[in-house]
Amino acid sequence: MLPALRCLGNVITGDDKQTQLAIDAGIVPELGKLLASPKDSIRKEAAWALSNITAGTNVQIQIVIAEGLMNKLVELAIQDMFEVRRECIWAISNATSGASGDQLQALIEMRSLEALCSILNTSEPRTLAIALEGIENLLKRSKQLLGEVCSSQCDDRAIGDSGQDAGEDRTVRRTHLHRKAAGSFEHAHIQEGHRNHRGVLRHRGRGRRSRIRRINIDF
Repeated sequence: MLPALRCLGNVITGDDKQTQLAIDAGIVPELGKLLASPKDSIRKEAAWALSNITAGTNVQIQIVIAEGLMNKLVELAIQDMFEVRRECIWAISNATSGASGDQLQALIEMRSLEALCSILNTSEPRTLAIALEGIENLLKRSKQLLGEVCSSQCDDRAIGDSGQDAGEDRTVRRTHLHRKAAGSFEHAHIQEGHRNHRGVLRHRGRGRRSRIRRINIDF
């Protein structure tokens, strides 16, 4: 199974059209099943293949989210063996680079920040850089949400008491998301011990940072 999985994964490393052909053939739900494999090598390769899908368009990212696989990737990124965690971190970080605003908000709710922060104690510069870029993308979205809270509050005051309840609901939810994002980042710093990572080279993909498709030739 492993050679076949690697071959299919390498197909996904092509352009977005080639990736979409694999998606249309039904590869995403099958990769989801393989994430639950008892074999470490299978989980690792499945996560690697998904990282190449999340390096695609936001439509392709949405397919992974809709299948419930981002939640699985987050869970594995937090608690699996390091080799599997590393591939899951790539998948999550790639998703944050190409995701829409709503998708980034969903990723925050899925504990993606906690997953990315969980690997900040790694000694691998490339993995560390990828995790930091994902964190940066999610914190930027969190900051944007906080700005929307302020704007919403001003709008609600202008509307008057008739729209107060709805405005308060939006404010509470957005403030909760911002606090959740900031809290996840702060907690990880306390737990793992944040170090100064100046000088880490960040690979820049075509158009967006971190959206890097990686071929596997290790058969």
